[in-house]
Amino acid sequence: KEIKVVANTEKKVEKAGYGYSKRM
Repeated sequence: KEIKVVANTEKKVEKAGYGYSKRM
């Protein structure tokens, strides 16, 4: 269960980072 949560969090961070880089 913990691994799934971590993977999901990493995906959210990666998506947010990608959107942030795109804005810049």
